[in-house]
This record gives sequence, C-alpha cells and structure tokens, in this order.
Amino acid sequence: MTGLSSFFGINLLFFSDSSELSFVPQGIVLLFYGTVGSILGIFLSLNVWWNVGSGYNEYNRELSKSRSKNCGLNGLVLARASELPQPSGASHLLRQFGQGDRETIETARRSATVPQILTLFNGWMTHARLSEGSVIYDSVSQQETMKSAVDTIFLTVLTHEPDTDMRRAAEQEIQQAVNPAAGCGNLIWALLNTREFLFID
Repeated sequence: MTGLSSFFGINLLFFSDSSELSFVPQGIVLLFYGTVGSILGIFLSLNVWWNVGSGYNEYNRELSKSRSKNCGLNGLVLARASELPQPSGASHLLRQFGQGDRETIETARRSATVPQILTLFNGWMTHARLSEGSVIYDSVSQQETMKSAVDTIFLTVLTHEPDTDMRRAAEQEIQQAVNPAAGCGNLIWALLNTREFLFID
C-alpha cells in the first residue's frame, strides 16, 4: 500500500501519510516486497486450508497404478515418525519404545519394558489398526479373495508376502474365526506382535 501511495501520489493508509514518499527507489522496493509477501502469505494459507502434502501413496500391483490418499483416523492426523515434533511427549508411543528425551546424548533405550508389551497387546495403536477407517482395514476390506487379503496384511505389516507355512496358518485362522473380518483382525494383531515386527528384539 505504501508503494502504491507513492506511485499514485495519494495516501492510501489511514495511519500514516506515504503519498510524499519518493517512488524511486523507496516506493519500488516497498511495492516489490509487499507484493512478494502477500503472494507468499496467500500461498501458505491455501496450503494449510487445502491440507496440501498430507496423506500416503498406495500402489496397486495388479493395475500397476498408484494413488494418493489422505491419512487420518477418528479426527487424528497420522504422520511418519520423522514428521513429528522431536522429542515426543513423555507418554508418546515413540518414547515408550525407546526414543530419548534429547536433553543429553545417548538417552535412547533399547531394553524391553512392560508398557511396551501392554501397548502392543492391547494399546490404542493396535485398536486403531483394527478399526474402520484405518489404512490396513480399508485395504483388506477391498480384497475379494482370502489370498489377496492375506497378502495385503503381510505386505502392510511385514512388507513381504507370506511363505507357504505362513499362508496356511493365516488362512486357517481366518476360516476358524467367527467371521472373515474377525479372522483378519486376529492375523493383523498376531503379526504386530511378532519378533519380526518389533522395534526392540
């Protein structure tokens, strides 16, 4: 506004008189920085409003296509550990599993604790994975065959397909459950508590 006031020779600001300011070079500089600042402010505001950058990429091997989906569950925004503020709060999942407080060096822990076991067995994280709206729940529910459902669970949790013995045990668990959804939930819970998945061995 100051740059425009100096250009037109009209005071456009109610709190100061900038009409007598020389347009060259002060007015040009103020007009340039004001324009850049306004554009940057609009850009950042729209990024926050549109939630740009959130979500995850999903790849479908059968269709050889990928798509982006927003990450969220029950009003919570899900993010990678590297995207969270560091260090996490004292009661946070990462702190329970050994993340240091960053107050001094070498404060991370690698020893197993009882809260870790309870969190994996019956914590909010496990229940969130098994509830409607989670990534793994939605991915498994879209599968049309038991084989593809088992593959999806193993690829999501352990990032590899099951071998023959694993597949036989997984399909047997799903068949013996009250319904397929409960069987898939039992399989997800079991894989989350395997030594292969654990952060601390």
